[in-house]
Amino acid sequence: GRQGMMLAQRYPTAFDGILAGAPALNWGGLMGGLYHPQAVMNGLNDYPADCEFEAITAKAIEACDGLDGVYDNIIAQPALCKFDPFTVVGQPAACGNNTNTTISQTAAIVANETWSGILSQQGRIIYPGYSRDAPLATITNTGCVATGNCSLTAWALGSDWFQYYVAKNVSFDLTTITSANLSRFVRAGMQEYDSIIGTNDADLTNLKNSGTKLLSWHGIADDYIPVGGTIDYYNRVAALDTGVAEYYKLFLAPGVHHCSGGLGAAPIAILDQLIAWVENGTSPQTVPAKGTALVNGTFLKRNLCAYPSVSVYQGGNGSLASSYKCVNPTQLE
Repeated sequence: GRQGMMLAQRYPTAFDGILAGAPALNWGGLMGGLYHPQAVMNGLNDYPADCEFEAITAKAIEACDGLDGVYDNIIAQPALCKFDPFTVVGQPAACGNNTNTTISQTAAIVANETWSGILSQQGRIIYPGYSRDAPLATITNTGCVATGNCSLTAWALGSDWFQYYVAKNVSFDLTTITSANLSRFVRAGMQEYDSIIGTNDADLTNLKNSGTKLLSWHGIADDYIPVGGTIDYYNRVAALDTGVAEYYKLFLAPGVHHCSGGLGAAPIAILDQLIAWVENGTSPQTVPAKGTALVNGTFLKRNLCAYPSVSVYQGGNGSLASSYKCVNPTQLE
């Protein structure tokens, strides 16, 4: 996905059409996002078990599942989900053979900050947080030798970025990065490397003029690359050019993890649609999608909507694409 966006931004004439799935657009910000929950735990000097985060995610899905009118363990309307993790502190968390573990205050703090995104010193969001149904345990990544005895096992991609590329010190103590100073490290990485590997330039004038078509999609429950980064990028492109849909379209897939997985329906034959757009001028209004996991005894079928439109249940069989309609999100307010 990031390679596709690099082509669109820097080499727009290299291809007639570009398909970019789940793009890692803002590399420096993404590295901060991957390390964010660990930075919060560093500041609190407390590392809850991953099963606590799994329990919080399950509670969030339970609370917001029905907002679209269908109960399928998917948060299809994340903008409407206001679940507060502090409301489930003290509730049970399934942690293997240990039946006494409960959701801790620390786990709720970590979840809340990870969902909220990375804030600057002035309180401005410099990188968006993860959706409430994205599996938090993917990036919290703690290891426990016994109940209450857990430690950080930081996922290498985020931790290596700060250790080797930003601090440039193999002995750098990663536990000194906390939520209080994380933004400083993120900005340092952006300032040094964006000109080399950055793919976050919203000015797609050259792409538009080249006639190249850019088709992108992203799972809303992506547990590696927050979907908010892709949404923010599209919004910034649209702010510069109201005719963006003539050459760049984005489709969001509820309940889908990073590129695949999850209970949601992922795009099928999307490359065929790009080809049709390039060769025949057939601009995709929806993208057919299908689930790979059984939901209520069947595989989901959906028609993903071109952003900013969202898919809204109209009645009937909730597993069929025909039961949904793409509408303007303002109609949900």
